[in-house]
Amino acid sequence: MAHLPELAKDYCGECPCGTAPLDGEQYGCVCMEAEAVLRCYAEGWCRTALSPAQREVCLTEIGAVEGYDRADYEQETDQALARGVLWAWLDFCRDKGLL
Repeated sequence: MAHLPELAKDYCGECPCGTAPLDGEQYGCVCMEAEAVLRCYAEGWCRTALSPAQREVCLTEIGAVEGYDRADYEQETDQALARGVLWAWLDFCRDKGLL
């Protein structure tokens, strides 16, 4: 999972992963900022469209995962593109035995 500062400017400050802090804990969500931003786009929370540079970063992430072809996502909506990156990252983690 790459650090994607290009996406950070659209972070709304809340991640839709659904992980709430436990009693007495300050933090619940442990998603990296890029993942949180992509989750916001995937859920339709972001009101701004991905810029061409942001879309390129997403397509590069997708293309870097075995079994994914960036061309399959080039014409997708921002929401579908964000989901594609999240799915690609998940598959990458599974392939590496991290999950």
